[in-house]
Amino acid sequence: MSRPEYVWDKCWTFMSDDILHRQRRALMHPDLKLTEAEIKNYALTEIEMMLRRMGRSLKDYPSMPFPTISDATLYQNRLIFDELQYDRVALHEEHDKCLQSLNDQQRQ
Repeated sequence: MSRPEYVWDKCWTFMSDDILHRQRRALMHPDLKLTEAEIKNYALTEIEMMLRRMGRSLKDYPSMPFPTISDATLYQNRLIFDELQYDRVALHEEHDKCLQSLNDQQRQ
């Protein structure tokens, strides 16, 4: 294949269409949300694992992106996943509320 990055750009959605569903089932978290970057990372990780079984790697194709393994392995551990699922909006609101209750000395 002369332009694997072109194939990746055009086909990554087809290669990753069930990743969200599989992760929701694996983590028993039906409301799981993954960003496009996280889904791409999973797909790249799966491609890398297939290539390694054949003695190759995505690194053999310099134009191809390489997965951030830490993201993929993170979501495979349910305990770590659960701890990192903070409601960032709620935490930001709580921060703002607590910040308003500080006196001048505490703000310094």
